[in-house]
Amino acid sequence: MSDLVSKVALKAFKIAGDAMGAGALTSVFDEHKGRDVIVPADLHLAKLPPVAADGTAECWMCRQRLPFAQLDITGDTYACRPCAMRAAQVAASHAPVDVDNVRIGHGRWWLVPLIVVTVLAVAVFVIASYRWQ
Repeated sequence: MSDLVSKVALKAFKIAGDAMGAGALTSVFDEHKGRDVIVPADLHLAKLPPVAADGTAECWMCRQRLPFAQLDITGDTYACRPCAMRAAQVAASHAPVDVDNVRIGHGRWWLVPLIVVTVLAVAVFVIASYRWQ
């Protein structure tokens, strides 16, 4: 009986883990061998440069050949981490944010007054309906 209960519990944990996503309950399972690889359906459409037979690829900026595990995919190319960081810093430096002119939620200014007026109207209606009974 105990064996059946443990099998049912393990199956329930597996179903819950699958529902929550890869790796959610992996510490519970003894037979888990690592992270599940998710392959996008449109991976065959990617125009990435090929990886060499020795497992290296070329960074598009500095042209160094590095192990594939040390490279990041940036668009249709590979970039080493220092080059990717430099590209991100350059992109961030070209578009400074004018903090004084940032407006958040300026298009819905009427929503809060509308909610307040609606709640007040309902409250007045409820109070008036009890008084007239």
